[in-house]
Amino acid sequence: MIRKLFILFFYLIYWVPGSSRSSFASKLRLWSCSKAGAEIGRGCVFLHFAEINQVKNFSMGDDSGIGVRSIINCQDKVSIGNKVLVGPEVLIFTANHIWNEEQNTFFEQGAETQPVVVLDDAWLGARSIILPGVTIGRGATIAAGSVVTKDVPHYAVVAGVPAKVVQIKRHNT
Repeated sequence: MIRKLFILFFYLIYWVPGSSRSSFASKLRLWSCSKAGAEIGRGCVFLHFAEINQVKNFSMGDDSGIGVRSIINCQDKVSIGNKVLVGPEVLIFTANHIWNEEQNTFFEQGAETQPVVVLDDAWLGARSIILPGVTIGRGATIAAGSVVTKDVPHYAVVAGVPAKVVQIKRHNT
């Protein structure tokens, strides 16, 4: 019962403006989300209208942030690493409708779920879409507006619909 109250509180403060790591509203969103069952690291931020469904399946490492109007659907696990930037209006999905070939419909066929993992130091650009079962590699960059349908290698830059590797960044190991 108490978890449900924290979930309700989280959705009530969803509407309160807050546009920085130090804003009271962002701190309230983080606090209520963790009390509702999410695992939240230190120094994180949830900006205005950031929405996380089924918070018990959500985890986020230290110093990561969720941008304005982003929606994270956690029907399965969503794990976001340390120092991850999730830009504005990013969509992360963990479920797909099941298509029935014989009946030629998805209606009332249920859904299948797969987790999404975003490793440390990744950047998800504005309005990118991450589909179920995807792992975003360490240090990867997802270009704005990209639709990620398969795993992204470490330190890759991906862009497009569907997203394809356009560059591998140099990094010090």
